[in-house]
Amino acid sequence: MNRNLVPGAGLAGKPLPFEPLPPTACGAGRFGLTVLPRTEACGPPADPRKPGRTRDMVAHFRADAAPKPTDPALAGARILVVEARYYDAIADELLAGALAAIEAAAARATVVTVPGALEIPAAVAILLDAEPYDAVVALGCVIRGETGHYDIVAGESARALMDLSVHRRVPLGNGILTVETEAQALARARVAEMNKGGGAAEAALGVLALKRAAEASRPR
Repeated sequence: MNRNLVPGAGLAGKPLPFEPLPPTACGAGRFGLTVLPRTEACGPPADPRKPGRTRDMVAHFRADAAPKPTDPALAGARILVVEARYYDAIADELLAGALAAIEAAAARATVVTVPGALEIPAAVAILLDAEPYDAVVALGCVIRGETGHYDIVAGESARALMDLSVHRRVPLGNGILTVETEAQALARARVAEMNKGGGAAEAALGVLALKRAAEASRPR
């Protein structure tokens, strides 16, 4: 490949179909432009939790994803929260985050507790048949052990919840942690840290808002 192109010109001297970036800009060097060395990094520091994202980007995505307390589409919504209490300390944090997000959206939560993550999908199906809930939040934790049981619990609970959500058209936030260690679980569950319980509730509420907007725009 010929990398000695004249800025602003393509192969055989033809004009490029875009305006080339200056050599010192982030991303320069693509399309064969000469890149001058930089003495400082472009943009904010990378977020170690998400390769390719910066901390500012993560904060921006988080703010956009969170339901707004004044959203009329969410006020009064009935949210079913099914939690597995196999690890109490982790479950407490997950539930606290989820309930805070539901309260912020002016929705109402009903909390049901089951023994473990594998019991969550069946409980959700039973309770959806009994009551007209608007959205579901599943909370739990699966920590890898010495056998293949981890893979069964993690995979089958996620598959069953996805099947329920798609088949019944019910917004569902999956907050079942699948981790290697208890320390990883606590970091993800704690409201002051990664707050995965709150994130699961926000995901369910976000899809619920989308569902109600779609229903409102449907021709009568």
